Amino acid sequence: MPRIASHHRWKDHEHVPSGDWPEDCTVQWGSSGIVLGKTSRMTAFFEAFPGGGFIRGEGDTIAVAEEDALAQYRRKLACLDHHWQRGRYANGGAICKRCGCFETRFHPIVTLGGWRNKPDLGDLTFILGGTYLFAHFRALSDRDAPRRHQRERWLRLRVAGIDLPPLPTEDTGEDHGTHPWNVEARDRIMEWAVANGYPNDTSEKAPFTIKGFLSALENRCFTHAHAEWLASRKVP
Repeated sequence: MPRIASHHRWKDHEHVPSGDWPEDCTVQWGSSGIVLGKTSRMTAFFEAFPGGGFIRGEGDTIAVAEEDALAQYRRKLACLDHHWQRGRYANGGAICKRCGCFETRFHPIVTLGGWRNKPDLGDLTFILGGTYLFAHFRALSDRDAPRRHQRERWLRLRVAGIDLPPLPTEDTGEDHGTHPWNVEARDRIMEWAVANGYPNDTSEKAPFTIKGFLSALENRCFTHAHAEWLASRKVP
C-alpha cells in the first residue's frame, strides 16, 4: 500500500488507492481539480510521486483518474532506456523523450543571487503544508536528489529574518504537516508574516492569467493557514 497524503484523513477519504503503487510512493487525489489552459476545466485527479518522479492522472472519477495514472506508471516501468531532456523545466525536472514520464534528474538552472529575493507566499505555504519536510526526508533517503532549490528557499527565509529550526535527521513516519518541526516552523513563519503585513489579500487584484490565478490561490491558502494558526493560539 502506498503512503497516503495526510490531508485525506478528512478530504476525499473514501477512496482507497491501488496496491500496485510502491510502498514508498506518496499518493494524493481529489474529486475536483482545475486544469489550466486556454479553456480551463474541472476534473477528478490522482497524483503519485514514485522514486523522485511525478505522475498525474485525470478522469471523470477518482478511480478513473487513478487508472490513468497507473497506466502512465506502467508505461514508465516498461521503458527500459529513458532519454531524459529538460523540456520547459528549469527546476531540475526532466521528461523522458521516449515514454513521456517525469523525474527530477538535473541540477536546477540557478538565478545568481536569487537567495537574496524576499520570500513569496509560495515559499511560505511550501513549508506550512509539510512539503518542505517531505522533500527534506526524500533527499536524505536519496543521495542523488538535488538539494540546491531547497537550500535557496532556506536562505531566502533566513535573509528575510525567518530562522527555521534545525531539520530532523531521520523520518519518524509522523504526519509531515503536524510534525513537531513543522509546528515550530509554522510559528516562526506566522510571527514573521504578522510583523511584515501578511496576509495581504490581493486576490481581487490578481490579473486574469495563469500566474495571477496561482498567486491568488497561494494567497487564499496562506490566509486560511493564518486563520488556523490564530485559532490554535487563541489569539483574538
